[in-house]
Amino acid sequence: LLDLVRQMCIVDENVRDTNDMPDVFIRYLFEWQAETSFSKICDLEAGVEAQTDSDETIFYDAKNVYVTEKMFKKIVEPMRAYAPINSLKRSLSDKGYLIVGKSSSINGYTTKIDISGMGNPENRIRVMKFKRELLAVSGGLNFIDVCYFASAGGEKDV
Repeated sequence: LLDLVRQMCIVDENVRDTNDMPDVFIRYLFEWQAETSFSKICDLEAGVEAQTDSDETIFYDAKNVYVTEKMFKKIVEPMRAYAPINSLKRSLSDKGYLIVGKSSSINGYTTKIDISGMGNPENRIRVMKFKRELLAVSGGLNFIDVCYFASAGGEKDV
């Protein structure tokens, strides 16, 4: 019986191992973008248009990418079959992909950003904040660049 319990624990550890989660997340992120031709990005430094739907838009600045919880869940839907969403968030945070600040929410994975301007009244939304340089495929373009090329009709396959 103890041997069976040990084997079950080993299997459970292997299933819950999150060391490669960031790499898997990046793969799914780029696959999702290619499948959906996603290009709804908004440069926070340039301003936010009044009709911007924050749940359907990914925001960015020079250093970071900001994704709402709803959008994040849409992107990682295929991963949810084998990894709880909080395990994925914890792994992304532990590896430095997901930035967690001291002003973050109670669950620790979101923060608020201001998307007011260009006709928007003051508007703060809760988002997950990712390090832009880490959301990239090996040897090249980051996620925002790929979305930009998709919106401009350029080549999006990297």
